[in-house]
Amino acid sequence: MNKIPLNIAQKIARRLVKHMAPYCYRVEVAGSVRRQKPEVKDIEIVAHPKTYWVQQQASQTSMFDQDPVSLKKSELVDKCLAELPNVTWMRPGFKDTHKKISTYGKLVFTAVPDLALDMKNELSDRNNFGLDRKYWKGVTWYQDLPVNLDIFLAGADNFGVIYLIRTGPKEFNIRLINALKDRGYQLEGGQIHHGSGRTEFCPDEGHVFSLAGVSFIQPAKRDLYTKNEKTL
Repeated sequence: MNKIPLNIAQKIARRLVKHMAPYCYRVEVAGSVRRQKPEVKDIEIVAHPKTYWVQQQASQTSMFDQDPVSLKKSELVDKCLAELPNVTWMRPGFKDTHKKISTYGKLVFTAVPDLALDMKNELSDRNNFGLDRKYWKGVTWYQDLPVNLDIFLAGADNFGVIYLIRTGPKEFNIRLINALKDRGYQLEGGQIHHGSGRTEFCPDEGHVFSLAGVSFIQPAKRDLYTKNEKTL
């Protein structure tokens, strides 16, 4: 896929972040745009989505039931991503995206009270609800050039992990993961686990660097670290 200039990619990324911001606790640009590569072939976004409650009509079990209803938790970010202009989604964020939109329509995706838990309790495993909703993959366009669009969803507990991994590059991630392993940590399922069984709370990148025993390295300098580097 052809690459586009960094300044154009930054403009597209900023528009996406601005569009998503009202629906997220936090949304950041990652990937080669964050690393300020001169040319970019894809735009990567990491988001911690807000949640809301959808009121559903439950089936009556007897004639004496009074308007039985149930509450189902979902994510506001579904609305803004599904309706993004000039974007074709090759992989919507979770298995029943289109079914949910066709079932509930735009009504439930509008002014619904935000009843989300406190950010520190909004954990990624609770965000997923057993559905494959961690990743949206699509394509947008700059003039006639297609631009890959990747949006990764995280929780407060692992935002720093996903943000770091999706910033890259791959070689840098390998070095940092090895540094974590040397200190008894394992990266699995988008979270960092200690050998003792403890799962680390990593709301930002600084926590990951600290666990690895490495000083924070600015994104623009991470491409300097390759497979040939012995240490970070």
